[in-house]
Amino acid sequence: MSEDDTSEQGRHGSEALVHFLKRERAPYELIERAPTLAAVDAARATGCVLEQMAKTVVLHDHGGFRVAVIPASERLDLPKVRLPLEGSGHLRLASEEEIVRQFPAFDPGALPPFSALLDTPEVLDERLLAHRHIFCSGGDRRHTLRISPHEIERLGGPLVADVCQPHRVLSDKERILTYKPEGGQMPTAKKPAPRRRATPAARARAEDDARRLEHITQSLEAVQKDLGAIGGSLSTGVRDLRRDVNRLLRDARRDLIKMRRALQRDLDQLQKDVTSAATAKPAGPRRTGTTTTARTAKRQRAVSSH
Repeated sequence: MSEDDTSEQGRHGSEALVHFLKRERAPYELIERAPTLAAVDAARATGCVLEQMAKTVVLHDHGGFRVAVIPASERLDLPKVRLPLEGSGHLRLASEEEIVRQFPAFDPGALPPFSALLDTPEVLDERLLAHRHIFCSGGDRRHTLRISPHEIERLGGPLVADVCQPHRVLSDKERILTYKPEGGQMPTAKKPAPRRRATPAARARAEDDARRLEHITQSLEAVQKDLGAIGGSLSTGVRDLRRDVNRLLRDARRDLIKMRRALQRDLDQLQKDVTSAATAKPAGPRRTGTTTTARTAKRQRAVSSH
C-alpha cells in the first residue's frame, strides 16, 4: 500500500491536513505565520480581510458533533443552522474540552473545514462561495490554509446554506486589524469628530427610520427562515427520492437474477431432453403389416384354385 492510500492516523495538525490534501489531489497553499488563537488574529497575521477568512465552528447535539464553516466576520445563527444540519433544540456550541477529546489530531480553534477529514456532518455558509480563494485554519495555530471554497465542496460535500446572523457593520478596530499596509506599520484609529446635538425633529426622524429598519430586518429574517425551510424540504425530498430509486434498482436487480436462474434451468432441461432424444434406441420394423399381406395373398390363391 502506497503512502497516498494510508490514513491520517498518527499525524497531527498541518501534517495531517497536507497529507489529506495531497491524497485528494487538491491545489492549496499552506502559509506559516506567528501562533494565534482567534480568527481575527489569524486574518491579521495572514493579511486577508475577515470576510475572506473562514472559521470552523464545532457544534454538539444528542446525535454527536457537527461543523459549520462561516466567514470570520460573521456570527453563527443557531436557529438557522439547525435545519440544514437536522439538529434538535439541544444543538449548542461545543466546549473546548469536547473539541480536544473529539478531534485530538488538531489544535483547538484550528480545525480545518473538511468534513471528510473530521468525519462529521458539515454546513458551509454560502457567503464563502463568493470568493475565488479563502483562508482557513491549517490544523494548528502556526499555519493558515489558502484554498478555493469549491475544493471544500468537492472534498467534503457539505450542505451550503445561509447560517449566519444578519449582516453587521465592522467596527473601526476590526477594520484596522484586517488592514495590512505596505510599510508594515498598523495605522491608529482616528478620533471621531464631535457630533452635533440632534434637534427634536431630527431625533423623531431617526426614531422613525430605526423603526422602519427594524421592520425591514424582521421581514428579511422571516424570508430567510422560509428559504431555509424550503431548502430543508428540498434536501429531504432529494434524499427520499434517492432512497426510493436505490430500492427500485435493488428490486429490479433481484428480479433479473431470478429470471436468469429460471431461464438457465429451462435451458438445462431442454439440453437434457435433446440429449435423451438423440441417444434413444430406434424402434424395430413392425411385422403386422407383412403378415397380413401374406395371409391375403394365400386366400386369393385358394379362391383361384377352386
